[in-house]
Amino acid sequence: MIAAGATVALGCTSPTLPLPPPSSPTESAGTQPGTVVLSGDGAIPGAFIIVRNLDPAANPEGVLTTVGQDGKWSVIVFAVKGDGVQIWQETGGDSSSSIDFTIQ
Repeated sequence: MIAAGATVALGCTSPTLPLPPPSSPTESAGTQPGTVVLSGDGAIPGAFIIVRNLDPAANPEGVLTTVGQDGKWSVIVFAVKGDGVQIWQETGGDSSSSIDFTIQ
């Protein structure tokens, strides 16, 4: 016997996975004094990568770039050897945890 009036709700009931942080970048010298180029891959295509220098004299708001469709990103940061930076990604209103990276 089939019960009349039974309703089935369909939809995703699994929890949203947290956005993973980007992997550690590679580093190369910038073209201007006091700059470095940080590059990475494996990020979420179309996400924003934010890099913030932890030196109080540096830009406290950080630098923003968009991840390419291939998951690669590159950004020029004002930093010198020994500066620590935090890097994270944001997409769809979600932010990943940050990773710490020291400029070599």
